[in-house]
Amino acid sequence: MARRKHSKIDRLEPAFRSEVEEMLMAGFTYKEVAEYITENAGISISLQAVCNHAKNLKASIDSMRIAQENLIAVMREMQKYPDLDASDAMLNLMSYQLFNYVQNLSEDQLQAADPVKLMKQAADLVKIAAYKRNMDAKSKGIEETGFDAVKGKVFDTMSKENPKLYAELVGWMNEKKSEITGGEAE
Repeated sequence: MARRKHSKIDRLEPAFRSEVEEMLMAGFTYKEVAEYITENAGISISLQAVCNHAKNLKASIDSMRIAQENLIAVMREMQKYPDLDASDAMLNLMSYQLFNYVQNLSEDQLQAADPVKLMKQAADLVKIAAYKRNMDAKSKGIEETGFDAVKGKVFDTMSKENPKLYAELVGWMNEKKSEITGGEAE
């Protein structure tokens, strides 16, 4: 769980804090920001406190930017592959990021990396993918079973109540099957 922020800047009135953060993002020096806070809020603040807030602000902005880039990547995957659902796209993205992370480790980082942790992360991705495939298969099986049951009842009722329509439908289905398979109709 992330630590709660308790800095002097975090406790400023939201509108004033936004002004201060805009100054930090615009490149004002920590000294200029500290003086601005002192002059306009009447609060004495150290340069280190401003620096710490700026680092946390940058980390938050970077985190949001990465999340946005990941969302855009997921959306692109889903546009490229319309049959892909969001969880598949996210799983693909997480797999890519994990492999990319490992690939970009320096020799020292690779030596220092906990292989058990990396294997656990890879195993977790495999488990998630297997679970998803299992759930997709079960859903598809249930869907097909339900469709077959409805189709069977409709065809059975149709053959009894409207045999002519039933014969036409069966003939049309056999023609389409022949067109698709290139074989003989039943």
